[in-house]
Amino acid sequence: MVVLQIVNTFIMILLLLVTILVIKDLVYLDKKKRLNQLIPGPKGVPIFGNLLQINVKDVPANLDELYKKYGSIFRLRLGNVETVVLTGGSIMEESFIKNWKLFENRYIRMSRYFAKDLEILFSNGDYHKKLKNILIGEITTRKLTNGNSLFNVNKNVGDMMKKIYKDDKTVVENLPFYIKGFILKIILEFTFGREEDDEKISKMIVIVSRLFQTAGQFIYSDYVPLMIPIDLINTSKSSILSDFFYFRNYSNNILEKLNNNKSNNFDNDETIQTNKPLIEYYYDMYLQGEIKYESVLFSASDVIVAGLDTTSNTLSFFIVALINNPHIQEKIFEEIRNNNTSDDITYSDQTKYPYTNAVLRETHRYFSVVPIPEPFVTSDDVEINGYKIAKGTQIIKNLGSTHLSEEFWEDPLIFKPERFLTEEKKKIYHFGVGKRVCPGNSFGTIILFLSAVLLVKNFIFVNPSPHKPINEKGLVGLVSQCRDFNVILKKRQ
Repeated sequence: MVVLQIVNTFIMILLLLVTILVIKDLVYLDKKKRLNQLIPGPKGVPIFGNLLQINVKDVPANLDELYKKYGSIFRLRLGNVETVVLTGGSIMEESFIKNWKLFENRYIRMSRYFAKDLEILFSNGDYHKKLKNILIGEITTRKLTNGNSLFNVNKNVGDMMKKIYKDDKTVVENLPFYIKGFILKIILEFTFGREEDDEKISKMIVIVSRLFQTAGQFIYSDYVPLMIPIDLINTSKSSILSDFFYFRNYSNNILEKLNNNKSNNFDNDETIQTNKPLIEYYYDMYLQGEIKYESVLFSASDVIVAGLDTTSNTLSFFIVALINNPHIQEKIFEEIRNNNTSDDITYSDQTKYPYTNAVLRETHRYFSVVPIPEPFVTSDDVEINGYKIAKGTQIIKNLGSTHLSEEFWEDPLIFKPERFLTEEKKKIYHFGVGKRVCPGNSFGTIILFLSAVLLVKNFIFVNPSPHKPINEKGLVGLVSQCRDFNVILKKRQ
């Protein structure tokens, strides 16, 4: 009897609370709502806004439909979070370049709060700049001084091909997995100065792929905290923290080993200093009192997690495009043959390869590996393209539609590298735009170019089922995952 009374009381309180929230939502307009209400967008319902209208299985496709209906700037109300979605290069440049000071801060959703102000992606202000500049400075310095040895791309690509190539007839299964393997080895060497065995590499690949898949899921409690039970029911989401902290703990273990292995003359050895792994530069900043210890670990983890999936999936999609368009593959080879007689290629050679670079740019556009990056937030009221956007509004960059809309591209659904060989310099935004452009963009660009040239120079990639094109549609997640595919490798003579 007592239990029943408690339950009834709880239900009455809950109903009263919901009633108050509904009335408040219908009657009261705060400053954000008043300023944003003139921005076009779908009508919502009390409390939830447009939250329940989102197609959580394919958010990029859902935003593309809304963009086609409401235009380049449209409003969503996700729970109590005012949201504006921006599509198109001119709109994003007006926001993130012309008005960069008002759009530079990251919006930290509740599910990301565990990493707030601890690492590059989820920090803001001067602290973010410190973390970002360490990575940018390290990549730039090594790029200018070491050329190809920066990431040992030649060696790692060669090792992968030796592992998977048997003869010109053998079908190689799941090529994207092997691509992730050699990219991960490059990242580990750069970040930690360390090599791992195949078993550890395979485990890391599985964890990163799962992390991006689950982190890309729509989490209702980011917008309506009372909905957290629904998110907890979906057990796959509970792996986000454990997967992310796996790499945090991995970074911690490596850092402890590096410190234990330091010799007495470490600081005086210029060769060792030049080749210090990235994590030690972060650790030096910690010792100087500039950053937190957790930031050392999370920032190093960022490079693994963000660098692996974006770079490897882009390279896998590049190969998919070559398999489905053999004439493009041969045009790249002709360009390589005319410019390179050995495998000793560096990034400084990339100006000799306009067509190869055009194919890579078209890969970024056509496959749009990161269709919806992590959101931003306005730091003050601002007017964009005639619409007023309130301070504190979540801003979403709709890169998928920006890269694939007929409004901005001719024949957007056709893979056509020639579009980047014209005098008109078409822009793509795969690394972002403005002050918060991806700090690892040089990292990804170098690896992709060198890998593409080395692979096409030495092998022809052939579809084992020539009458059935390789599936080009990626699996939806925080990063669009290239589906597993098989390939026949034929060694070029």
